[in-house]
Amino acid sequence: MTYTARLSAPDTSDLRWINTGYGGYNKCIVRDSTGSVLPNCTGYVHGRWMEIAGRTSETSLSLGNANTYYNYGDGYTRSSTPALGAVACYTGRLGHVAIVEEINAEGTAITLSESNYSGARFNIRTVYATNGWNIPGSIVTFQGFIINPWVDTSGGTTPSPEPDPGTGESDKKRILWLFAKEKIKRRKL
Repeated sequence: MTYTARLSAPDTSDLRWINTGYGGYNKCIVRDSTGSVLPNCTGYVHGRWMEIAGRTSETSLSLGNANTYYNYGDGYTRSSTPALGAVACYTGRLGHVAIVEEINAEGTAITLSESNYSGARFNIRTVYATNGWNIPGSIVTFQGFIINPWVDTSGGTTPSPEPDPGTGESDKKRILWLFAKEKIKRRKL
């Protein structure tokens, strides 16, 4: 499947951006009485990674402030080169995180999707290699990218993840997936 950039805000009822205590899928902090984790950069990043992966469960990204993401031991690859779906990490004060949605042909400009704790529920911004991927006028400093394992960085396509029960797949597909998974498990024994 082709990588689809998110250039508009997620629906307010999308469970990937609603806290687990309110029936959603996101473990980040609650921001309002509906259980939304937005506006908040970390809540947005967690929801977007679940969306990209086609999952309804949390990833192993940090649940701390944004300044903890880049050095957190989550097992994901780190890079100084942008990739689609990657988390752009910034340090300074509490830090900032955003998702790389588009990369220009020359690799010199990237479009980020984000949310801001003290600001917008959803925002798009462009940052440039000539500025070290830093956000102009911001107090945060670019650290690097956390590469999203569900995105094929060579061609921008998402490999087929194992089906996630609860994502709306038909019961027949879920049963076939569970049967195949059990069959593989038995072969390993």
